[in-house]
Amino acid sequence: MERKLIKQGIGGLTFYVPSKWGKERNLKPGDLVDISELDDKLILSSKKIKKKQEIEITINDESKEFIRNYLNQLYRLGYDKIKINSSDEKQLLLCQKFVQMFLLGFEIVEVKKDHFVAENISEPSEEKESAILRRMFLLIENSFSLALEDLANGKQDKKEDMERNTRKVTQYDNFLRRNMVKQNLAFGKQFFYWEFYNYLLLIQHVFFHLYQTKANLRDKKAIVGRMEELSKNFSGIYQAFFNKDQKSLDKVQSKANKLYEDKTDSFLNELARLQYLVCSPIISILQMPGEV
Repeated sequence: MERKLIKQGIGGLTFYVPSKWGKERNLKPGDLVDISELDDKLILSSKKIKKKQEIEITINDESKEFIRNYLNQLYRLGYDKIKINSSDEKQLLLCQKFVQMFLLGFEIVEVKKDHFVAENISEPSEEKESAILRRMFLLIENSFSLALEDLANGKQDKKEDMERNTRKVTQYDNFLRRNMVKQNLAFGKQFFYWEFYNYLLLIQHVFFHLYQTKANLRDKKAIVGRMEELSKNFSGIYQAFFNKDQKSLDKVQSKANKLYEDKTDSFLNELARLQYLVCSPIISILQMPGEV
């Protein structure tokens, strides 16, 4: 969409806001809008209530994995109201379960025999993004601690806590990516944030699968030793990111690379690889003015 610039005062330039865009956001003369710069772009946004995006889908015999991913993607795309139709009661119940587990701020507001409706009721504000990202890091750190404790005891007493951490990390990842899409930030340098969130999510999920398979090992001395190193290294990534410390980031990335060379265990090897890879988008993010 193109707009012709109009001279305004001494050196000022104005343009008309598209009528449809203004109506969808209930804007009136005198209302304030936000203008931010991103590379060579100006981003115009409004904090007034926007028109809710709605979608209606039908689920038939799709797999459990597909349904979970489908709902996650609809959430990330910014839909505020989702109507899900199905003639299969079990599929509807499964969809309701996934909405409650992974779609942060969504509630089921209507249930019928052949459909239900989920709607955004209490989603966190966009300003909570930094706090939620910190929370993601801390949940993953906590997962390391839980797994180390259970490995030491040869039990899986912390299974429910691990499952809860994994659900919350998935919720937060969904929210952060949804936030980017709703702000039209999924382009340019913001690509690196998308990549960054993805690696954090993968670290938690790989760690959860490791926990499920390794907690009852008898000979676990080598496993525990490497996990302690990975836990310490992940804490280093957290500190380097929020302190904007590139030298520390270089050290933890080098350490992750060294841990990756140790082929003691495939899950731990993958965790080391992901720790190494997550440093790459962080390097880019730390170069962005005003970030973190």
